[in-house]
Amino acid sequence: MSSTTSSILQGGVSSYAGSNARLDMEIVPSLSVGPFTLGMAIGDLISHFRRRKNQIPKVEFKYSDSAPLDYDLVFNLPANGIALRVDPKTQRLRNIELYDFSKLRLIYENTEFISHKTLPTFVLIYKTFGPTYPGWYEEDNQRYVLNYEGISFMFPVPTKYADMFAGNPDLPLTFPDATTPVLNRILIYHGTQWQTSNPPALGQNDLYLENVYVEPCKGLTFMSRVANITFGMSAQDVLAELGKPNYASYRRDDAMRIHTAPRDESRSEGTAAEGYWWNYVSLGVDVLFDGYSHTVKKFMHHTNFPGHPDFNRYRRCNFSIVLPSGEGRIDALSKWDNIKSLLGNPSGPPVIFNSMVQHRNPFGSTSFYGYSELGLIFEVCN
Repeated sequence: MSSTTSSILQGGVSSYAGSNARLDMEIVPSLSVGPFTLGMAIGDLISHFRRRKNQIPKVEFKYSDSAPLDYDLVFNLPANGIALRVDPKTQRLRNIELYDFSKLRLIYENTEFISHKTLPTFVLIYKTFGPTYPGWYEEDNQRYVLNYEGISFMFPVPTKYADMFAGNPDLPLTFPDATTPVLNRILIYHGTQWQTSNPPALGQNDLYLENVYVEPCKGLTFMSRVANITFGMSAQDVLAELGKPNYASYRRDDAMRIHTAPRDESRSEGTAAEGYWWNYVSLGVDVLFDGYSHTVKKFMHHTNFPGHPDFNRYRRCNFSIVLPSGEGRIDALSKWDNIKSLLGNPSGPPVIFNSMVQHRNPFGSTSFYGYSELGLIFEVCN
């Protein structure tokens, strides 16, 4: 598991006067906690952290570098007592954990149930949220769980009373020493159980993670908006199909150039004559145009994996490559070993690329592997 605290937030770890102030947030089970809504895209979360650096002075970002698709991406906000877990495949907020109530003021349906003047006892939680089914005792964690749809409350049980709960679904209003169970953790999620919860389904017209079909040597099809972009298409036609790009740029650090035909040395490097990119950040796609004919000559699809220098500059492109053989599929979540099993060995040795922001990337260089007969190049992180 790897973590970082500042690179994606550009100074988000700085302290500020009044950093001990509580955050006032309303809880809506199955939906949200304050500004954090289940299903939020990871880029929207990071943008929110940047806008509210005074209220969220520190963010710890944790993920698995060895198995990035098997474990949640976690944003821990230690100064606020909040952990946000993001589904690694859809990169959308899956659940919200509240674990330090000394830093929070929580409201449910206009009722304050956690603050500096309110102790969240079992009786108060039951009274605030109403009747529900009996909870259960987690022996490994020594805690009692009270469960409602979209929200769960955890009450720690002292070790000396743990045996009282074996097979007992009820939590007493007081322990034998006359103390009362007090809440120490809340989980908000979509569904009935946080262990198996997923982000809410996207709306029918939502274009986030739109399916993009790639036909090698031909072009792309955006399935939801029914847009077709092909090699050789004019810039005007691309504009009509996809709209205005977020950015346009001239790039000199094109590591994939070595896999293409030799360029005309009479063209000036780093100028419009060499070509220019249209960057569609929300689609996770870049389109390269020839500087003379102004027609499409290359596409770049971004997978937005943590650890890559371009992380959070683009949304993930949900592409699928249609193989000429019709067997198998390559998509944004495919691993390099699986790609090689489908396509065989690359056309030549890899091109090793060291980013200009190498000093900020702890995972080192990336490798580019080309399949010239298919017109495909894959960038593989170490």
